[in-house]
Amino acid sequence: QTCSNASPQVTTCNGVVEEFCVTDSPMEVNAFLSIPFADPPARFTVSCFQKPTPKSNWTGVLQTKTMPPRCIQVSTDPTSEDCLYLNVFAPATGSGGIPDVTVVYGGAYATGGARNQGTPEHIAKYIVSKGVVVVVLQYRVGPLGFCTTGDAVMPGNYGMWDATMALRWIQENIGAFGGNKDEVTMWGGSAGAAIIEGLHLSPHSTNLFQKMILFSGVATNMWDSPVVANCIGRAQKIGLAWNTSAEFLSAMISAPASSLGGGWLTVGESGYENRLAEWAPQYDNDFFPTTGAALRAMRSPKPMITGIAFLDGAGMAGAINITHNSLNQVVAFMVPETIQNSSYLREYLVDSYRTQAALLEPNAQDKHALQAALGDRTMGAAVDAVSRRYLELFGENQTMYRYTFKHFNPAAAGASYPFIS
Repeated sequence: QTCSNASPQVTTCNGVVEEFCVTDSPMEVNAFLSIPFADPPARFTVSCFQKPTPKSNWTGVLQTKTMPPRCIQVSTDPTSEDCLYLNVFAPATGSGGIPDVTVVYGGAYATGGARNQGTPEHIAKYIVSKGVVVVVLQYRVGPLGFCTTGDAVMPGNYGMWDATMALRWIQENIGAFGGNKDEVTMWGGSAGAAIIEGLHLSPHSTNLFQKMILFSGVATNMWDSPVVANCIGRAQKIGLAWNTSAEFLSAMISAPASSLGGGWLTVGESGYENRLAEWAPQYDNDFFPTTGAALRAMRSPKPMITGIAFLDGAGMAGAINITHNSLNQVVAFMVPETIQNSSYLREYLVDSYRTQAALLEPNAQDKHALQAALGDRTMGAAVDAVSRRYLELFGENQTMYRYTFKHFNPAAAGASYPFIS
């Protein structure tokens, strides 16, 4: 169905795309699904582990009416290496110059896709109807997105380059959909939020958007993951052999794509140590030419909204056999004995978590208290530290709104996205 008073087709820099109309919304919304912004990596070639290349032009009209496959990962949804697409949702009528919200999914850099950011009806009704154009981009995840040898042979960060190319596409094309390339707000949760801050820090992408909304994530955590060791471990697990970085790259290129999905969080033996993503962006002297701390000081401040959800740790707690003593063990890792007044601080934290958890669901106090503690340990502390650092660096020039989201929906507890939770 074509929206009334609207053209069903839009001409992009690469060719013509055709929309379908979303009518289950306060306004009619043009939806364009699976617009390619890069050429797909060619299987069994070095392009699988390289920066993306811009999409080649096409002739005729591209029908953009079905969701794209996810990038290679473990998923019940369709997956493919041909996954570098974005979805655009725009009001069917308007004078143009509409602010753009660009969504980056999370998933520990190992999973996620445009499909799990809401249906076209959901996005149209709850977001586009507020007067914005919405773009949902896809990027490579897992080994195909972030595996690295730690040198120039296989530098990694391919998922970051994917997102950067999508932002360049927005700069070149969003005006044709009624959007404003000078009013681009990035919006993401968990790993998606960390990627957005990483895009802000990189000299290759920082000038491609103007504002940030970071749900439960910042770039600090991602560089702690031992990605080189994890790449070696994955290659060994699937039976590859090599001696040099070049041989490693060749071996990975030859591996079946189905063996390169998956990877979540590494868990310490007791279940309470730091939980680190198996895959993550890394320093590469290119996308990230220096440390995150140095890059933050170099960047012009962007207005931002940032915060956490009380049950951010719900997914991580799922790997632990929860007992009444679990919270004490987590807090013991959070507050080592070497910290002054550690006994008092531990007691205070345990009491605070249990009190807040009881207000949510009294019969699940132990579970929710543990989820809250794990969320603070892995996300909350970093969000707070980075927020304070931006204010220290830029003072009154840094516009920032902080939130804590505590609404509890038992069906979606732990989601880092307030509009879903």
